[in-house]
Amino acid sequence: MTSISAPPLGQAPARFDLLCKIAQGYAMPPFWILAPQQIISLLVIVFILMSASPCTAADSQTALHPSADATAAHLLYELVEDGSPTEALRIPVAEWYPRNGKPEGMVLAIHGLALHGGRYSLLGRFAASTGYYLAAPDLRGFGKCRFDKTGKYSTGEDRRNKINYDKSAEDVALLATWMKRKYPDLPLTILGESLGATMALKVAAAHPDLVSGIVLSSPAAKVNALMYVYPENVAQTVAGLIRPSSNVKLNAFMQKLVSFNPQVGAALLKDPLVAKELTVGELLVSDSFVHKTINYARQIKEGTPVLILAASKDHCVKPEAVTKITENIKSANQTIRWLDHHDHLLLESEFIRTATVDSLLDWSEDLSPERKQELAKMHQLLMDLGDRAAD
Repeated sequence: MTSISAPPLGQAPARFDLLCKIAQGYAMPPFWILAPQQIISLLVIVFILMSASPCTAADSQTALHPSADATAAHLLYELVEDGSPTEALRIPVAEWYPRNGKPEGMVLAIHGLALHGGRYSLLGRFAASTGYYLAAPDLRGFGKCRFDKTGKYSTGEDRRNKINYDKSAEDVALLATWMKRKYPDLPLTILGESLGATMALKVAAAHPDLVSGIVLSSPAAKVNALMYVYPENVAQTVAGLIRPSSNVKLNAFMQKLVSFNPQVGAALLKDPLVAKELTVGELLVSDSFVHKTINYARQIKEGTPVLILAASKDHCVKPEAVTKITENIKSANQTIRWLDHHDHLLLESEFIRTATVDSLLDWSEDLSPERKQELAKMHQLLMDLGDRAAD
């Protein structure tokens, strides 16, 4: 278990300044006998890249990155790696706690394809510094699970180094249960980015009693066809059709395709827990999982608060496909934030932008007891004034 503490927070700075300062310190058969649907799925290999690699905005000047005076931020958070939940559940988990006192809410954050829970480091530090407890596990086949050489995260024949989304969903549900037992009176928001959004919907649909709210960041509902024709994508796709067991290297995608900011791709390539290649089989399984996003959306409990973050310049998934998700979620309590001049990876980066943070905080404030009471009074006033739509 690793614990990292920050000095106490004196006076809370503005959202932008706080997040900027927190940033400091981050360190198969041949294709000719495949069925048409299988060939199509193989072509959608691009999806891998969209969730395995971040897309940040070209305008990095407005991105939140480490500032020179970060050491004077007087932050209030504590990072624990592989602590109590890992000991209890054998799941790699990174946790960020508020340094002083009990948190006011909980967030369970699920990473995208090829990434790991630690990619939420900046978001975790910011959440904890503003009073929230955030936990981010590594899904099976990714992060510490993928590179585990000692069997620390496996039991018997239950090996977590292989991708298995159904069992990963069980792991996430167990972690959510553990969190609720630790803080039974606190609301738990499940958050997922890209492929992680599909997992968030799957777990929330199966365990509505555990989840008080859902955040879907760049949810993967449909792949942008632009990714099919990118030269390096085509070459690797053809190689995978001929030899499905071959690996698809993700380096070029991280550097050239999915991020306008070269610093983002460089950070991913330097991260030892980010998968730099995946097999065609792993990509097919992942593509099949993402295609279930709409089905999981239909199963969300009616009335569940949902926030969807979508980027106008997301070249990995089509932003307009997000409307399909909203149409299939029964809850009328939905908020969609279209972030102009933003790209695919909004939260798993050292370059989170202020508009994204404002979207999260504004939504969370709307869920506060005080805000709910205020909205209830407004609703009652509308009915008293004869508004039939409020009935």
